[in-house]
Amino acid sequence: MYRHLKNRTKSIGDKLKLTKLGWKSHRIFLQNKEQVLIDFLTGLIFNKKRFKVSEEDACNIWRTLCQLFQSTQSGKSSKIIIIKPSICEVINNNIHQPCDYHHDVVECCLNLLQSPSLSHVYNKYEQLATCFVFVDEIDPSTYNNNRTQLFGRQQITCLQLCSMKSDNSGYCRIEHVTKL
Repeated sequence: MYRHLKNRTKSIGDKLKLTKLGWKSHRIFLQNKEQVLIDFLTGLIFNKKRFKVSEEDACNIWRTLCQLFQSTQSGKSSKIIIIKPSICEVINNNIHQPCDYHHDVVECCLNLLQSPSLSHVYNKYEQLATCFVFVDEIDPSTYNNNRTQLFGRQQITCLQLCSMKSDNSGYCRIEHVTKL
Protein backbone atom coordinates (compact mmCIF):
# COMPACT_ATOMS: atom_id res chain seq x y z
CA MET A 1 0.00 0.00 0.00
CA TYR A 2 2.77 2.41 0.94
CA ARG A 3 4.55 1.79 -2.37
CA HIS A 4 1.33 2.48 -4.30
CA LEU A 5 0.83 5.78 -2.45
CA LYS A 6 4.39 6.85 -3.25
CA ASN A 7 4.27 5.62 -6.86
CA ARG A 8 4.56 8.66 -9.16
CA THR A 9 2.91 6.86 -12.08
CA LYS A 10 -0.40 6.37 -10.22
CA SER A 11 -2.98 9.11 -10.54
CA ILE A 12 -4.01 11.10 -7.48
CA GLY A 13 -7.57 9.80 -7.93
CA ASP A 14 -6.33 6.20 -7.65
CA LYS A 15 -4.26 7.09 -4.61
CA LEU A 16 -7.29 8.68 -2.95
CA LYS A 17 -9.38 5.56 -3.61
CA LEU A 18 -6.60 3.47 -2.07
CA THR A 19 -6.43 5.84 0.90
CA LYS A 20 -10.17 5.52 1.58
CA LEU A 21 -10.02 1.74 1.19
CA GLY A 22 -7.01 1.52 3.50
CA TRP A 23 -8.71 3.69 6.11
CA LYS A 24 -11.91 1.63 6.18
CA SER A 25 -10.50 -1.86 5.72
CA HIS A 26 -9.26 -3.92 8.63
CA ARG A 27 -7.73 -6.38 6.17
CA ILE A 28 -5.07 -3.95 5.01
CA PHE A 29 -2.16 -3.91 7.43
CA LEU A 30 0.26 -1.04 7.46
CA GLN A 31 2.09 -0.01 10.59
CA ASN A 32 0.60 3.29 11.86
CA LYS A 33 -1.84 3.13 8.94
CA GLU A 34 -4.01 6.08 10.03
CA GLN A 35 -0.94 8.24 10.63
CA VAL A 36 0.58 7.32 7.26
CA LEU A 37 -2.65 8.06 5.38
CA ILE A 38 -3.23 11.44 7.01
CA ASP A 39 0.44 12.36 6.50
CA PHE A 40 0.11 11.34 2.86
CA LEU A 41 -2.94 13.59 2.32
CA THR A 42 -1.50 16.56 4.17
CA GLY A 43 1.74 16.11 2.22
CA LEU A 44 -0.18 16.32 -1.06
CA ILE A 45 -1.90 19.49 0.09
CA PHE A 46 1.27 21.06 1.46
CA ASN A 47 3.25 20.28 -1.71
CA LYS A 48 0.55 20.96 -4.31
CA LYS A 49 2.97 22.43 -6.84
CA ARG A 50 5.56 19.68 -6.51
CA PHE A 51 2.95 16.95 -7.01
CA LYS A 52 1.14 18.97 -9.70
CA VAL A 53 -2.21 18.74 -7.93
CA SER A 54 -5.09 20.06 -10.05
CA GLU A 55 -8.03 21.99 -8.59
CA GLU A 56 -10.26 18.94 -8.95
CA ASP A 57 -7.68 16.73 -7.21
CA ALA A 58 -7.25 19.34 -4.47
CA CYS A 59 -11.00 19.32 -3.92
CA ASN A 60 -10.99 15.52 -3.62
CA ILE A 61 -7.97 15.55 -1.29
CA TRP A 62 -9.63 18.07 1.06
CA ARG A 63 -12.88 16.08 0.98
CA THR A 64 -11.05 12.84 1.80
CA LEU A 65 -9.07 14.50 4.60
CA CYS A 66 -12.30 15.92 5.98
CA GLN A 67 -13.88 12.45 5.97
CA LEU A 68 -10.88 10.99 7.80
CA PHE A 69 -10.99 13.74 10.43
CA GLN A 70 -14.72 13.14 10.89
CA SER A 71 -14.22 9.41 11.40
CA THR A 72 -11.43 10.16 13.89
CA GLN A 73 -13.71 12.55 15.75
CA SER A 74 -16.62 10.12 15.85
CA GLY A 75 -14.42 7.49 17.47
CA LYS A 76 -14.25 5.11 14.52
CA SER A 77 -10.47 5.17 14.80
CA SER A 78 -8.96 4.11 18.12
CA LYS A 79 -5.40 5.06 17.17
CA ILE A 80 -3.61 8.16 18.39
CA ILE A 81 -2.95 10.37 15.40
CA ILE A 82 -0.44 13.18 15.41
CA ILE A 83 -1.30 15.93 12.99
CA LYS A 84 1.67 18.02 11.91
CA PRO A 85 1.29 21.71 12.79
CA SER A 86 1.95 22.60 9.14
CA ILE A 87 -1.67 21.63 8.42
CA CYS A 88 -2.74 24.75 10.35
CA GLU A 89 -0.68 26.89 8.02
CA VAL A 90 -2.16 25.13 4.99
CA ILE A 91 -5.71 25.54 6.32
CA ASN A 92 -5.12 29.20 7.15
CA ASN A 93 -3.68 29.80 3.69
CA ASN A 94 -6.59 28.06 1.96
CA ILE A 95 -9.53 29.04 4.14
CA HIS A 96 -9.86 32.49 2.61
CA GLN A 97 -9.17 31.45 -0.99
CA PRO A 98 -12.19 31.37 -3.29
CA CYS A 99 -12.08 27.84 -4.69
CA ASP A 100 -14.23 24.79 -5.32
CA TYR A 101 -13.01 23.07 -2.16
CA HIS A 102 -13.54 26.00 0.23
CA HIS A 103 -16.33 24.19 2.08
CA ASP A 104 -14.06 21.17 2.67
CA VAL A 105 -11.26 23.37 4.04
CA VAL A 106 -13.71 24.95 6.50
CA GLU A 107 -14.99 21.47 7.45
CA CYS A 108 -11.41 20.27 8.10
CA CYS A 109 -10.78 23.32 10.25
CA LEU A 110 -13.99 22.76 12.23
CA ASN A 111 -13.22 19.05 12.65
CA LEU A 112 -9.77 19.88 14.00
CA LEU A 113 -11.11 22.49 16.41
CA GLN A 114 -14.04 20.34 17.62
CA SER A 115 -12.15 17.13 18.23
CA PRO A 116 -10.61 16.78 21.70
CA SER A 117 -7.99 14.44 20.23
CA LEU A 118 -7.10 16.72 17.29
CA SER A 119 -7.63 20.27 18.61
CA HIS A 120 -4.09 20.38 20.01
CA VAL A 121 -2.90 21.03 16.45
CA TYR A 122 -3.77 24.70 16.82
CA ASN A 123 -1.22 25.10 19.61
CA LYS A 124 -0.13 28.63 18.74
CA TYR A 125 -2.52 31.46 19.48
CA GLU A 126 -1.38 33.28 16.34
CA GLN A 127 -2.51 30.36 14.18
CA LEU A 128 -5.83 30.13 15.98
CA ALA A 129 -6.40 33.90 15.76
CA THR A 130 -5.58 33.85 12.04
CA CYS A 131 -8.02 30.99 11.57
CA PHE A 132 -10.79 32.85 13.40
CA VAL A 133 -10.18 36.04 11.40
CA PHE A 134 -10.69 34.06 8.21
CA VAL A 135 -13.65 32.15 9.63
CA ASP A 136 -15.24 35.49 10.51
CA GLU A 137 -15.05 36.47 6.83
CA ILE A 138 -16.70 33.24 5.63
CA ASP A 139 -20.24 33.27 4.35
CA PRO A 140 -22.45 31.90 7.20
CA SER A 141 -24.19 29.46 4.85
CA THR A 142 -20.91 27.53 4.75
CA TYR A 143 -21.04 26.58 8.42
CA ASN A 144 -24.74 26.87 9.38
CA ASN A 145 -24.97 23.09 9.92
CA ASN A 146 -22.25 23.29 12.60
CA ARG A 147 -23.48 26.27 14.64
CA THR A 148 -24.47 24.19 17.67
CA GLN A 149 -21.28 22.10 17.84
CA LEU A 150 -18.49 22.73 20.34
CA PHE A 151 -15.00 23.87 19.34
CA GLY A 152 -13.00 21.59 21.62
CA ARG A 153 -12.81 21.48 25.39
CA GLN A 154 -10.38 22.73 27.98
CA GLN A 155 -10.55 21.80 31.63
CA ILE A 156 -10.79 24.79 33.96
CA THR A 157 -8.62 24.37 37.04
CA CYS A 158 -8.81 27.84 38.60
CA LEU A 159 -10.37 31.29 38.42
CA GLN A 160 -8.10 34.33 38.31
CA LEU A 161 -9.01 37.81 39.50
CA CYS A 162 -6.90 40.21 37.48
CA SER A 163 -6.03 43.85 38.08
CA MET A 164 -7.46 46.35 35.62
CA LYS A 165 -4.01 47.96 35.34
CA SER A 166 -1.36 46.22 33.30
CA ASP A 167 2.20 45.80 34.50
CA ASN A 168 5.34 46.74 32.52
CA SER A 169 5.01 43.65 30.31
CA GLY A 170 1.57 44.72 29.06
CA TYR A 171 -0.27 41.93 30.90
CA CYS A 172 -2.74 42.40 33.75
CA ARG A 173 -1.44 41.41 37.17
CA ILE A 174 -3.20 38.47 38.86
CA GLU A 175 -4.60 39.67 42.19
CA HIS A 176 -6.12 36.39 43.42
CA VAL A 177 -6.36 32.75 42.29
CA THR A 178 -9.14 30.37 43.36
CA LYS A 179 -8.51 26.68 42.70
CA LEU A 180 -11.54 24.71 41.52
